[in-house]
Amino acid sequence: MRSSRGRFVAALAVVTALLAPAGCTRAAADEPALLNDLATRLDRAGDLTFTAEYRLDGGAEAMIAQAQKPRRAAYVHPGGKAVFTETELANCLGSRCTLKAPPSPGAEPALDLLATTASDEPAPSPSPGSPAAAGLVAPSAAVRLVSSAMTDGATVTRYRKTIAGEPSTCVGVHGPTGFTTCVTAGGLLGSFTGTVDGTLYSFELTTYTATADAAAFELPAGAEIDDQRPD
Repeated sequence: MRSSRGRFVAALAVVTALLAPAGCTRAAADEPALLNDLATRLDRAGDLTFTAEYRLDGGAEAMIAQAQKPRRAAYVHPGGKAVFTETELANCLGSRCTLKAPPSPGAEPALDLLATTASDEPAPSPSPGSPAAAGLVAPSAAVRLVSSAMTDGATVTRYRKTIAGEPSTCVGVHGPTGFTTCVTAGGLLGSFTGTVDGTLYSFELTTYTATADAAAFELPAGAEIDDQRPD
């Protein structure tokens, strides 16, 4: 049972039901199908083994990896590294790693790791007059933006694009709170530019492989460990 994913898919189903009769946006009849497609892609992502490398705005890089048996994930961003295993959730900033109990059994390693660690990343130094830029955003957060935009009657543009060799479905929403996002067939974000909880995210997938090196899930050598897991 993968309860976190199930709740998200169920939430999208409610939005889909609300959208079906609304007719608020262009090609509204396609909106339930679009949301179902994105939810289905997210549903598949938890069963994949992969390594995905991203280019962030400004040229920095980030990486997300996931493997099965045992289920584990790693997220490397400019400020540090986070690792999800069956026994711990490690968040490493600089040379210090904080260990906490992992999410409940059945969680989605890579997707939950992004959602859990987003608020723990060190705040970047934005350019004057610009919102703060960050690493990667959880795909579930991006899809929630899509469903919210549709519910609010925003004009939504959708198209297909190949990113790093991966076929992707892309959505663009115009206006002051607009954004663009592309979700690959495997359920990963191919690209995203937009603001989530006041933070600007901008990145694009550059390399995708269906393998994950075991070394990706190791904590940085020589790191100071703060183990906060219950005894």
